[in-house]
Amino acid sequence: MKNNALLVMNLGSPKSTSVGDVGAYLREFLMDPYVIDLPWLFRWFLVNVVIVPFRSPKSAQLYNKIWREKTGSPLLHISKKFVEKLQDQFVSSEDIKQVKLAMRYGEPDLRATLNRMLIELSSIDKLYVLPMYPQYAESSTKSALVRVRQILRELQFGGEIVECRGFFRHPGFIECVTKKIVSEIETFQPDHLLLSYHGLPIRQVGSYRDECLATTAAISEELDKRGAWPKEKVSTGFQSRLNERWIQPFSDHFYRTLPAQGVRKLLVACPSFVADCLETLEEVAIRGRDEFCAHGGGDLRLVPCLNDFDEWVNAVADIVRDQNYWQVYQL
Repeated sequence: MKNNALLVMNLGSPKSTSVGDVGAYLREFLMDPYVIDLPWLFRWFLVNVVIVPFRSPKSAQLYNKIWREKTGSPLLHISKKFVEKLQDQFVSSEDIKQVKLAMRYGEPDLRATLNRMLIELSSIDKLYVLPMYPQYAESSTKSALVRVRQILRELQFGGEIVECRGFFRHPGFIECVTKKIVSEIETFQPDHLLLSYHGLPIRQVGSYRDECLATTAAISEELDKRGAWPKEKVSTGFQSRLNERWIQPFSDHFYRTLPAQGVRKLLVACPSFVADCLETLEEVAIRGRDEFCAHGGGDLRLVPCLNDFDEWVNAVADIVRDQNYWQVYQL
């Protein structure tokens, strides 16, 4: 009987909302060459001298707004609950013996997690690596996969690595996002639906924007087919931009312009995130709502991410078992 294991990855969170911990997290994140694609010396100066000293206090304040007294980081807490449920999906199965969570930056540490997996299973025949990003981007998916490969080489891993590059087309993903949106439509009764994706610099876009637009098309089609929401009242935006040279249209453009078009109640879903985090809970649900209301809107509501939604756990188990979503990588 083979020992197969699954590594679930997400971006990460700081250890706490202290300026020091936020700065350490930002430093690790921004020094990734796939995130800031500059030569090392320029990247080091930009991150350590310009960005982190000025951004850490502001980011700490933002994290404070979403941090939970008992459970801390929403992203980390939700991810742990999700992985526990996913592990239960494979308890009596011969497919996967172990499911572990690691973050690309921060805790749980990726190297320590991989090392623990190898020790606990003695050996791993096949390691499934699942970055929890529906759409592929070098700064997220590729960065995660490359780092896993590097660590496994150093640990002299002798098994097979099987990687998922994205699941934006998977029917279970589309179905779960649609159900979440429909639930909010029924209670909120919005005038418009905005699907807001994480932005990227234009030079890094690759296939990412097309995959986001394909996600919007699939969700809009499913909503229309159910008679839950018309396609003409769906917009796509990109959030978290640092400057004007990022993918457009910008989500905040809709916050400013939709009220003038008669939109009083705006519903926002974020299909590039599978777990609620700073970018959804603070950037959209707090700052986005404030901006929308400041420009004449009545209310903005965030559709909760898939989080540890039971049907989403089932869908991810289906993704793991579907070989169409996996590629073998040889060390």
